[in-house]
Amino acid sequence: MSGTKEEFLKLISTMMNNNFNLQELYPNSENLEVLLEQIEDLKKSLDSFRPLEGMHMVELQDLL
Repeated sequence: MSGTKEEFLKLISTMMNNNFNLQELYPNSENLEVLLEQIEDLKKSLDSFRPLEGMHMVELQDLL
């Protein structure tokens, strides 16, 4: 998913502005397989940021 990281960054930015809605990227589903895929996708997105470099830490702290 090429745009996943970009969409994730947009969601993080929105979350920092107290307007977070994860359903914009991952709609509700009753299907366990779909939910597990969504969780795996989110985990991969988070893992892609590790390890955080010094500049990223400064930017995150500035957002808080």
